[in-house]
Amino acid sequence: MLKNIFAKAQHKRRAFQRVGRKTEGGCDTGVSTSTEQASASEFNVILDRSLLTPHFMPIIATDRHQVFGHEALIRGPEDSPLHMPVDLFSMAESLNRSRDLEMLCRKLSLEAFARNTTQAKLFLNVSPHGLLNPGHTRGTTTRFMDALGIKPSQVVIEITENLPIPDYDIIVQAVDHYRSKGFKVAIDDLGAGHSGLRAWFELKPDYIKLDLCFLKDITTNPLNQDFVRSMIRMAHDTGCQVVAEGIETPEVLHLLRDLEVDFMQGFLIGTPMTTLHEEIKLPWPPTTQTGRSSTEVEKTDGMPSGMTGHRGATLAELTVWVKPIAPDVLCETVVGIFGSRDNLRSLPVVQDGRPVGIVFRNAFLGLFLSAYGHSLYDRKPILTVLDTMHPVFEQDTPLEQVSQAMTSQRSELQEGEFIVTHLGVYKGIVNIMDLLRRITQLQVLSARNTNPLTMLPGNGPIQETVEECLRQQQTFAIAYCDLDNFKPYNDIYGFSKGDAVIRATATVLMSHLDRGWDFLGHIGGDDFIMIIRSGEWEQICQDCLSAFATVVPGFYDEQDIAAGGIYAANRKGNPTFFGLLSLSIGIATPDVTRCRNYYEVATLASQAKKEAKKQEGNSLFINRRLYIHPSEKLSNPAVEETRDCDTIQTCAA
Repeated sequence: MLKNIFAKAQHKRRAFQRVGRKTEGGCDTGVSTSTEQASASEFNVILDRSLLTPHFMPIIATDRHQVFGHEALIRGPEDSPLHMPVDLFSMAESLNRSRDLEMLCRKLSLEAFARNTTQAKLFLNVSPHGLLNPGHTRGTTTRFMDALGIKPSQVVIEITENLPIPDYDIIVQAVDHYRSKGFKVAIDDLGAGHSGLRAWFELKPDYIKLDLCFLKDITTNPLNQDFVRSMIRMAHDTGCQVVAEGIETPEVLHLLRDLEVDFMQGFLIGTPMTTLHEEIKLPWPPTTQTGRSSTEVEKTDGMPSGMTGHRGATLAELTVWVKPIAPDVLCETVVGIFGSRDNLRSLPVVQDGRPVGIVFRNAFLGLFLSAYGHSLYDRKPILTVLDTMHPVFEQDTPLEQVSQAMTSQRSELQEGEFIVTHLGVYKGIVNIMDLLRRITQLQVLSARNTNPLTMLPGNGPIQETVEECLRQQQTFAIAYCDLDNFKPYNDIYGFSKGDAVIRATATVLMSHLDRGWDFLGHIGGDDFIMIIRSGEWEQICQDCLSAFATVVPGFYDEQDIAAGGIYAANRKGNPTFFGLLSLSIGIATPDVTRCRNYYEVATLASQAKKEAKKQEGNSLFINRRLYIHPSEKLSNPAVEETRDCDTIQTCAA
């Protein structure tokens, strides 16, 4: 974010230098205008009197939907032409006072942050040239934080890429110094500044912030989605976490969560304020379910576990009871508890049945290794040292959701256990190794029924998920999705392009579903099944059709788009004109009290899909029938579409 400010400041400085001097006969008079002199004088007053106001913009953890951190921003006096940061930094650059401005911003931001009681992190913008400045005194920030009582582990040094980095060796040394003191390091606006990938490679940050340009049209452009997905995967593979900036719509919010971005920031989440955002209300059901109301839990108890179809695989089966302690228990008592139980790795701290935090054996006992450890901590209550930011999950949370959440919290996995609740009340803990072991078992089972092209669950998990809904009598909608004119497209454009269309269709459908509440399965060929429980199923289907219509032109040559289709051989071998690819969706809302099995539900969905296929273009047909009479012939999508699927698979081979 600060990178954009610096870039504009550089541009303004050049403009300032051009118009700041009059030229007579090609000679520089060296005379500045009165307006410029007044602005420069006002800037000096602002700095000398510290007339700047820190603002904080929240950063949320995608999995927990809790505030993870706050980026410190700055504003000048409201009635001043130097109110906005771009004008402040522009003037500072022109007066060679950039370092003075940056250090004052840092000081005021730390002071404002210290006035709040929070466990969240502070993202503090630092320019590379500020680190390279010979006037920069090492240790200034740390000493100032010590006086304010802010721990280095709570601060993230956010390196802005506003200018080329002339000497990576010195920057790396400066970053290593901060890291050795306990700070975390982030790179701001990765990909839009100077030598983004090299900065990533050299600095090895803990966090990267994706530039806004990567989010442009991301909800409708599969290429953008693949690019961002690749960056997230590369970050995770290198032990780095990803912050996506510029979140302004619920659609982008939902998609980035499905792409497993770790943290998000933007005006939809929270605007810059002089006070810290304590709680963020998001436009979706929580994936990490903590403190839900009893109504919500009754509504969702036993729901199918997301995209994998692992029915019944929730944290409840892995939860182990560990007797908790109260927050006022003294540290010396906790030392005794750990000393008497060698196999105890953590101690939950609970007050009135509600978890307050968790104490980890290794980190806690490490406090007593120093010469003054016991004198400093023995008589302090455990509340003063426990980890209150560690994740807490509801016991009915599907294991897949927990796995996604914990993967994005690599730095929090070192101790290997977390708290589990039911309706917000403490129920026990789960060991992460037990969780990973169980997930591996489920993945092996799932892999046997996974489509290799889209990596989506196949017929077995689809049937299991429907039967689980019927067994639990949970209301749901089933949508049967089928591409129109796919075979002629495959024949003309080739199997590689055809596969890309199938993957893009899967991406479009998945981007409109809630991954923790809904289910997407791939029957085979160009047929998909959506099981929707998260919201307005009709609107979701309409949004899928609109999004699909947007991506289709990207798979055709310009002349075919202009013609509205292509010529290809029909089933009899005769040349025939086929329109552009479209999507037909047939949807049914079965009566869960009267439908007896999966095949009755599949029959309702198949009937709806057949009617949708009779319409031209992208179409949606809603089957108003709620159940199948026992005398009717039943159908199975996997069997019904065998002929088309076999044709596609034979061609692909």
